[in-house]
Amino acid sequence: EKNRAHAKRTRQRKKDYVESLRESLQSLSEDRDRTDRERRVLASRLAEASSVRKRVLKEVLQHRVVGNLDTVFWSNVLDENFVLVLPITPYRSFPPIEVSDGERRVHGVNAVLMDVASLYVLFQTLKPTYGNDKNIDVRCVCDFSTAILTQESIMARWELRTANAMSLGCFNEIVVHGMSKATFSVTNKLTSLELMFDVMSLMQQLRRSSHRSDFSIIPNTYQLAQESIPGARVITDSVAPYPILYVS
Repeated sequence: EKNRAHAKRTRQRKKDYVESLRESLQSLSEDRDRTDRERRVLASRLAEASSVRKRVLKEVLQHRVVGNLDTVFWSNVLDENFVLVLPITPYRSFPPIEVSDGERRVHGVNAVLMDVASLYVLFQTLKPTYGNDKNIDVRCVCDFSTAILTQESIMARWELRTANAMSLGCFNEIVVHGMSKATFSVTNKLTSLELMFDVMSLMQQLRRSSHRSDFSIIPNTYQLAQESIPGARVITDSVAPYPILYVS
């Protein structure tokens, strides 16, 4: 009798053990399936976000060099606390207050608009002023083939190039290669953009292209335009009918 009872308990323990293993296996399988689903969803979201962020970075770089001063566009792609970090650019005008620790830090949409205007003026004043009513075509493209993407940032190479400067009287085309590091908010707006490039190489190209031994800064603010510069100067408003604001 004792043997039969012992055998019955042994069979029950074995049955319980097998059932426990079956439940554990099922639980592990469900956990694995749930993890796989979460990974697929996350990968899909990251891929979608990466696609949007690549487009935003591409548009920002191109609109920056063509002189787009549309506040609505910049407000849609830049976070309200956005900061643009780039090397000091002595070949064009910018507020001295932007300089910090050997680099320029441009904060907010309004400051970005001033920087866009300054960059546009720089390129459009390379060509001889006589008989030229066409604009220099400037293009900036990103190379995402070697880009490094994380959940919050993109690091990618970029190239800036003029397309018609020589046909408009410049000595050479301008070509700049650089790196960018862009960080984004959860809504895919740019929170920061750092541009890295060889400033001295660009300055040498600008001098050659404009046929000048030196390179004068073209003022893009009223304050800079009023500074003492040899020769007569007339400053007008930038909005039609362009009233005269200052005469030296």
